[in-house]
Amino acid sequence: MRGIRLDIAEYRRPDPQTAPCHSKAAGLYMICTISKHAAEKRGYADALMLDWQGRVAECTGANVFFIRDGVIHTPVADCFLDGITRRTVIGLAKRRGLQVVERGLTPLARYSAAAFLGWTWAV
Repeated sequence: MRGIRLDIAEYRRPDPQTAPCHSKAAGLYMICTISKHAAEKRGYADALMLDWQGRVAECTGANVFFIRDGVIHTPVADCFLDGITRRTVIGLAKRRGLQVVERGLTPLARYSAAAFLGWTWAV
């Protein structure tokens, strides 16, 4: 499996106490649009959005899943929409017998995991 190249976005997903982050129509698309365009100008396919605490949240228009040793890791949807597509991917993976772990993920863990521990990731 081959992943894509992701940049880290300049902007972060807001604290859930500052905006209705669990709503699709929260008006938060602009920071994602700006971040995606900036990443593309630097040669990346997309930008990885961090939450207000610096943990991995999602990409600018898609959820993100990291895979290591057959286990799928994905961020906890505490500051972004836990939407139909995300829930469907998790449900399909579990029905196929794959383990899915929802947890806090830091960019440092992503880099070291991807570089040294054989992780792959997909959006």
